[in-house]
Amino acid sequence: MDKQAIPYTAPKLYNMVAGSPAELMLHEEAIRLARKGWGDPFRDWDYEVLTMETDKGLVVSALAFTEDEPNKAIVISLGTTLQGYRKCGLYRILWTRLIEIAKERGLKEIHAYRDPRNKESTAMSKAFGREDFSIGSRYKVGAHRALPTINPIEALCGQGRR
Repeated sequence: MDKQAIPYTAPKLYNMVAGSPAELMLHEEAIRLARKGWGDPFRDWDYEVLTMETDKGLVVSALAFTEDEPNKAIVISLGTTLQGYRKCGLYRILWTRLIEIAKERGLKEIHAYRDPRNKESTAMSKAFGREDFSIGSRYKVGAHRALPTINPIEALCGQGRR
């Protein structure tokens, strides 16, 4: 059967990833991304999750998120669509539903973070009209040469090194 012709349910919202039908799928995606160096292990088991499922109950797309109340935003933790079901609009349906949820809750923004080396995620982000607003960085302790030391007394009051 053509994946376009498979009957899907409307997006379903679960209170948390843990125990939801999307739990294993999101865990596997997090491992896949971490192996590529594109993300950290998934720890957001208490986040809400939207799913797209076939009428047989197979989760084929999922989007985990939480609210950032001080910033009046939703923050996406992880989203994915199974390999054989990509490029047929399922994640876009979840994205549209997430926008509706943000409006219903009086939130003003949706934040999503991605590794810029992940070309699929970057292309999808642009196609959905997301604006880049932040760049993260990391430092691997012990992987770089030591920085020159500065005498703390010299560093006071903006004196710095001479």
